[in-house]
Amino acid sequence: GDCEGTCTSRPADEEAAEDTAKNSDMFLPPQSVRGDIARAIFYMELRYSFFDEANTEVLELTDCPDNQLSYQMAYLSDLLRWHQEDPPDDDERRRNERICSRWQGNRNVFIDFPELVSKIHGYPAAKPYECFSSSESAIVWL
Repeated sequence: GDCEGTCTSRPADEEAAEDTAKNSDMFLPPQSVRGDIARAIFYMELRYSFFDEANTEVLELTDCPDNQLSYQMAYLSDLLRWHQEDPPDDDERRRNERICSRWQGNRNVFIDFPELVSKIHGYPAAKPYECFSSSESAIVWL
């Protein structure tokens, strides 16, 4: 996630890039690879979003994770922002081709067709994230 307002360490480590950060819950990766990471996670969610596949855990991206649901990963809006701010570049496209040709036999469609991200997930929510359940509401400040 994006711990911009709550980060306690900048950079995240003495050996980390200057634009990294962390707190006890989150790590903010270097800006130059945030979009790459977001697209990898979007691919993982697309690949692992089916309950009926044997030996596969489902993955769901959300801004409002329920701690009781181990298959949820946050924060979707941060990933959407990272995707917008760091679009696919030639290095990422070459890596996608190598992964396809050498190992997986398939491609990350979010690198080849970045516009699919907004068609599937929409656009980032404004912070703070408003999270509602049937019995309560919460505002998540990040």
